[in-house]
Amino acid sequence: MQSTLARSVAPLALAFAAIAALSPRPARAQGTTAATDSATLRIFVDHCPCRLDYVRTEIPFVNYVRDRTEADVQVLFTTEPTGSGGRSYTVQFIGLGRFADRVDTMRLSTPLDATEDQRRATIVRYLKLGLVPYLNETRAVSQLDVTYTPPQDGQPESATPATDPWNFWVFRTIVNGAGQSEQSSRIVSGTGSFTADRTTDAWHVRFFARGAYTERHFVLSDTSQLTSYTNGYDGSAFVVKSDGPHFSVGGSASLHSSTVDNQRSALRVAPAAQWSLFPYAEFQQRQLTVTYTLGATAFDYYQTTLYGKSHETLLDHSLLVSYDLTQPWGNFNLSLAGSQYLQHPDKYAVTASGNGNFRLFRGFSLFMAMDASRVNNQLYLPLGAASEQDVLLQLRQLATSYRMSGRLGLSYTFGSIFNNIVNPRLGRTG
Repeated sequence: MQSTLARSVAPLALAFAAIAALSPRPARAQGTTAATDSATLRIFVDHCPCRLDYVRTEIPFVNYVRDRTEADVQVLFTTEPTGSGGRSYTVQFIGLGRFADRVDTMRLSTPLDATEDQRRATIVRYLKLGLVPYLNETRAVSQLDVTYTPPQDGQPESATPATDPWNFWVFRTIVNGAGQSEQSSRIVSGTGSFTADRTTDAWHVRFFARGAYTERHFVLSDTSQLTSYTNGYDGSAFVVKSDGPHFSVGGSASLHSSTVDNQRSALRVAPAAQWSLFPYAEFQQRQLTVTYTLGATAFDYYQTTLYGKSHETLLDHSLLVSYDLTQPWGNFNLSLAGSQYLQHPDKYAVTASGNGNFRLFRGFSLFMAMDASRVNNQLYLPLGAASEQDVLLQLRQLATSYRMSGRLGLSYTFGSIFNNIVNPRLGRTG
């Protein structure tokens, strides 16, 4: 059997070897692709917030490798929103190999109204600047130059404007609709939202409102028609006050309505406090926080609940412990949350969740996302059994004692370590 298998595999191996030997070697395009030799800086770009094809095109004087173990420098991006609705980026240049023990950090931001082209151009400009100290030890340094574009008014730029007519307030509104139609079904939906934010070093204030509507029409096998409607809205406001590098206090108010949740209205008020083990300034790399909330909610139900209530006011408290880590080997999040109604101590919910992406060794990665909940607080469930229509169209919440979901996977990449070439031909035509 072994000899038969060997005879079967041998022709395939010879065929692959012949194809590899006869394949044309890619010509080196002068000015667009870096030489793949030890004299050229090798970089591994991690979590790039813009398309890597654009980065390769704009920075052609380095070699891009697909695994950090082959790199001289790992470029690690972390991102978070700014108070004005834009994005703030932290870029770490982590030296490897001949640059071991060297780490440089740069920070940049883009405004809310920046276009995709403006964002990626800013990212690439800072990426070039951050690579200069490492390029100084390669032959590419002889081809580099420095240019400076002064401000239009000739004065140095200030990080904070002298006057802000909006007093740091940022407003955003979104309205959208969607439709899908086939011979036997039709779905129409619409959503709208409004957000107002004000963020300073000491305060964060936010107002939010959202509404949603969905209508479904189906033609069944007996030609009868089935129509369903769901709608809901949410509104919230919260204020957070910073109290040193490790502690914050605040409060929130919210209003919720949903036909699926059997809640005509749920008005909630809740103060909260948060403690952070690490300074908030390190949030982009690591964080371990504990958040406690104490609240009161007034419920008004569409239908009488299983417990004979058409409306009620409940007190509750909750505790959330969250740990986040973003490192050169990947990222990881783990959280544990629990809540309980104070008038009904036996009514509670506990949720544990975690997700991460880990580079285990050269070319091999593990990714996972899992969460599990113990559910024992569905006081809003309506009286009476759910119909088949309710179940199939998810028109109402169903009784459950748990919820679970998970995702687990492995990836392995092998072959050439270089990742420089950009060739968009025919690959983006849909």
